[in-house]
Amino acid sequence: NSLLEGLVFAHEAYEDAKRHLKKRKIQRTVSKQLKLRESGSDLRELKIKLKRLMWKKVGIIRTEMGLREAIRELNSLEKGLQREWNGGINYDLVELRNMVQTSLQIAGASLKRKRSLGCHYIES
Repeated sequence: NSLLEGLVFAHEAYEDAKRHLKKRKIQRTVSKQLKLRESGSDLRELKIKLKRLMWKKVGIIRTEMGLREAIRELNSLEKGLQREWNGGINYDLVELRNMVQTSLQIAGASLKRKRSLGCHYIES
């Protein structure tokens, strides 16, 4: 049921947004202050590292210690990305920043939850 409810709600949100967008004119210009830069293999490597970290420490079977370690590593990664951000942005950097922020939310919520839920198991 919840999957179907999510689908229906997403469609309603889409229709509402579409109605509002028809009323407005969207300007598609990039700010002159915004510095764009080329994508690099370093960002792709960080994305792979993030995926491995999430699978290993915030995956289906979790431990409190693993979650705490993941949060420390994610905070460190987020600080490093902030330094990268100051050098200019690109699609990969924005995507990676969003992935790290989402990962922090997932790990933090998992740490607060003291019992197993659904298919996610908290190992003592």
